Amino acid sequence: MSNVTGKSECTVAVIASHGHSGGTWLTLMLGVHPEVTALGELHHADSRNSLTGLCRLCQSGCPLWDEFDKTWNQQENIFVQLSEFTGQRILAINSWGRFLGHLEDDRVRVKLIRLVRDGRAVAASYHRKYPTRDFENEVRKWARASGKLDQWLKELPPENGF
Repeated sequence: MSNVTGKSECTVAVIASHGHSGGTWLTLMLGVHPEVTALGELHHADSRNSLTGLCRLCQSGCPLWDEFDKTWNQQENIFVQLSEFTGQRILAINSWGRFLGHLEDDRVRVKLIRLVRDGRAVAASYHRKYPTRDFENEVRKWARASGKLDQWLKELPPENGF
């Protein structure tokens, strides 16, 4: 899609949530819509120069990431490139990692969805996965991280929220 200046633009729906809160699930649900591509957790690309194998569902042979990697220009906005590559005007992510600055591009409209799960449930989920972790410490970590995320969201323009 192009704007009046001829530059490509897209909308990125950002699921803002703490881990183990359902952000990946919600991103995948949004990706079922015919006009949305679910990108998942881009923070897994933080230490990579290649996006091949980024998909946590397919691992390797992913029709999105393995093919996009062949055309990806790391010097350009990844969201604009993905929108053009997929032909989709809406992308959904639940973590952005090193690509946070790409969301501040004038060609990218950001729409935030704040997803909150009770901290005790988050801590219980972490505890099931990592039994040696202290439950109360996990609740405190959730509270700190949620507070930081809420503060970050308050600093964004109101038109970004859903």
